[in-house]
Amino acid sequence: MTIVFRNRRLVLCWACLIALTLASFKSGPMSRAADAELFQPIFVILLAGFKMRMIAMEFMQLRTAPVLLRFMIEIWILLLCVAILLMLFRA
Repeated sequence: MTIVFRNRRLVLCWACLIALTLASFKSGPMSRAADAELFQPIFVILLAGFKMRMIAMEFMQLRTAPVLLRFMIEIWILLLCVAILLMLFRA
């Protein structure tokens, strides 16, 4: 039985998103690393930012959008991640 995917790029992106979700889950509170308290939140927030960018570019089809729109979305994702990290370390 052969399955033919119409858009292999989307399937690979979807598989990568699943792998990144599992990686962020694996680094969760059950991790026993010594520097886990500092590393885990940074790792999870950066992974979330990367996943947001992948979703925006691939599934929202911003890869072929006008440059200004792509730039605004990427800046928004970056500012959101920086703001969350700043709030995390100021608390």
